[in-house]
Amino acid sequence: MALMCEICGKRPAELIVGENRPDSTRTLHLCGYCAAGKGIRVRLDLSQDPRQLWRRFLSHHLKEAEESSALACPNCGRTYMNFEKTGSLGCPECYSTFRGDMIRILKEFHGSDEHGGKVPFREQRRIAVRQRSRGAREALQMAVSEERFEDAARLRDEIKDLEEEIGRLQEES
Repeated sequence: MALMCEICGKRPAELIVGENRPDSTRTLHLCGYCAAGKGIRVRLDLSQDPRQLWRRFLSHHLKEAEESSALACPNCGRTYMNFEKTGSLGCPECYSTFRGDMIRILKEFHGSDEHGGKVPFREQRRIAVRQRSRGAREALQMAVSEERFEDAARLRDEIKDLEEEIGRLQEES
């Protein structure tokens, strides 16, 4: 029997991810969707037959669609399957109803659920610092939950420095 993903517990694990820490080593078995959700990019084995890769992708995608097919918007009644077929939503409430599926699809196709378009030159630095601050905050929460208090203190100081830099950058503009 195949190992199941340790995050969602629904799909078979396709990846083994190792995490090395100074005090321990941890191994996670993840499906492709959960790996993408954690920001782990996967390179395809191009030595495989492309038709086999496509069939594998479709089988996962169709299974997810079948699980979501019963989901319907409470406002307009549009189903997830209708959204899949037409590519359009029926009303603003559909965005909330199908949010999880839409995020999953964006991550599959674009590798991220965040817009990565063009940014005015003057804003690039400020946006980069904000993103570093957001990442440091997430790492701080993880460090606290894992009781790595020395790392948490370092991250707290880093966040403070980043926030000061954001303030300076805002004053410059």
